[in-house]
Amino acid sequence: MSARIRRLETKLSNLMGPPGMEPVRLEAPADIDNLQRRIVELEQTIADARQ
Repeated sequence: MSARIRRLETKLSNLMGPPGMEPVRLEAPADIDNLQRRIVELEQTIADARQ
């Protein structure tokens, strides 16, 4: 899938012309796992508080 995204980014950059020649990176933040863990922790805190 990431190879497909890179191809689409390159195609988009080519279609945008010279001002947009650098490939656009549409990647998720590097710390997405940490954010997801934090969401689970907060959801658990809310569930515990409701009991």
